[in-house]
Amino acid sequence: APVCFVQDPSDPTVQMVVEQGGHVRVLKNGVTQGPDFLDVSALLPSAPLGERGLLGLAFAPDYATSRRVYVSYTNSGGHSVVSRYLRSTGNALQADASTRFDLVWPVSPTNPNGTAYVTQPYTNHNGGNIAFGPDGYLYFGLGDGGSGNDPQHDAQNPLTLLGKRHRLEVSVPDNDPKGYAIPPSNPFAARTDVPNEIW
Repeated sequence: APVCFVQDPSDPTVQMVVEQGGHVRVLKNGVTQGPDFLDVSALLPSAPLGERGLLGLAFAPDYATSRRVYVSYTNSGGHSVVSRYLRSTGNALQADASTRFDLVWPVSPTNPNGTAYVTQPYTNHNGGNIAFGPDGYLYFGLGDGGSGNDPQHDAQNPLTLLGKRHRLEVSVPDNDPKGYAIPPSNPFAARTDVPNEIW
């Protein structure tokens, strides 16, 4: 169940196939390589995954030097996570699983310290695609939280992260406690009553 096909920006002969079940497969010159670039299957909910699982991968624009790569997935508790990994120093075709860091999201405007996941109320409509824009920022899309017809009206609620696109500045030091900063040009960057991540 592949969900995306991502070009390695540091090597034109290498692409990654992101599979919903948690494996990131490596293609080099069109040939599948082994082992996986990354395997997060142990972090995911148990099968059947439905609309959950490993849902996205994005290489940092400066990946060749920073070695940073980001993945988006649904964790074993059913909630949305964006994790940062570093490429292995010994193998350019493999991420170092020990370097995982989960970005920390605000629970609400009044609880900005947050959690290392975004709470999902249902098992569908997770969204989860991530990509870097030409501005160098990381964009992260979240679904409305699920069920049918958005019964909690999350997409219309400016106090929740669900049903929104988020824009993040992830070029922060490795020891940054959240793993990102708010771009000053985000529309709600100066607000205290709305999550500043919303784009």
